[in-house]
Amino acid sequence: MDDHNLKKYFINNFHGPWTIDLLPMQKMLYFIAVIVIGYIAACLVLYFFQEKLIFHPYTLPQDRVFHFEQPFEEHFVDAGDGVKLHAIHFHPSGESKGMVIYYHGNGGSMDRWGFVAQDFTERGYEVFMTDYRGYGKSGGTIQSEAQFINDANKLYEYGVALAPGKKVVVVGTSMGSGVAPGVAVKYNPDMLILNTPYNSLIDVTKHHTMGILPIGWILKYHLKSEDLIGQYNGPVYIIHGTADGTVPYACAEKLAKRSNPANTTFITVPDGTHQLGTDPEYYKMLDEALGK
Repeated sequence: MDDHNLKKYFINNFHGPWTIDLLPMQKMLYFIAVIVIGYIAACLVLYFFQEKLIFHPYTLPQDRVFHFEQPFEEHFVDAGDGVKLHAIHFHPSGESKGMVIYYHGNGGSMDRWGFVAQDFTERGYEVFMTDYRGYGKSGGTIQSEAQFINDANKLYEYGVALAPGKKVVVVGTSMGSGVAPGVAVKYNPDMLILNTPYNSLIDVTKHHTMGILPIGWILKYHLKSEDLIGQYNGPVYIIHGTADGTVPYACAEKLAKRSNPANTTFITVPDGTHQLGTDPEYYKMLDEALGK
């Protein structure tokens, strides 16, 4: 029997339970390889493009003219590395009760956020509202958490200097709630207000990635407010909606639990979304905290 016929004989006569069908195994290995490559690709995209995924700036021309109902002046704050950060100082119609330092969310610019100042000027407060790096008329780009926090500190110092001796209220909304507690701990203002806040950016990102990526290793921006807020002893107001699809309500619950219970008011808005700026509960909170 020649070699060809011998091979044919074995193939035809020696199939048994030990015979391995390679085709399904090859498909399985291919499927596993696709999953692994996709997983690694997702990690790399999140790591190298995280600034674009986290921050959503809208730039404005330097000659942009704003139109707001209350009096205001524009300022440019030196961030210490040659970058100028744009901010607007709003004034109430009557005598000032104090200064609100406002850190806004991760999207838009002063064109959008400036109108929020009216919530505070109507209650007798000045407002110093800022645009982050790359937002509005601010120069530069956000490149690290340390830089982001340093800018927040610089903006606080500049804003407070515009209202010497007056009451100071720090307000952080959404993304801004990640720097506001640290500012409060560092400078001890008279009050801290957090609108739709998170306990840490890590937990928010884990929620949106369904916990399948090693976010703690990938993310450069942790912004763990939960580690700081308990060190602030002034009045704290936290407001969050149970139907918030951007920052889970559970994140605000965790933050509130880490705050000082003796000085914290946690307001839950049933079915409230991430946009609480028009909700009656939000205005009730401002009336309670700042006066009508």
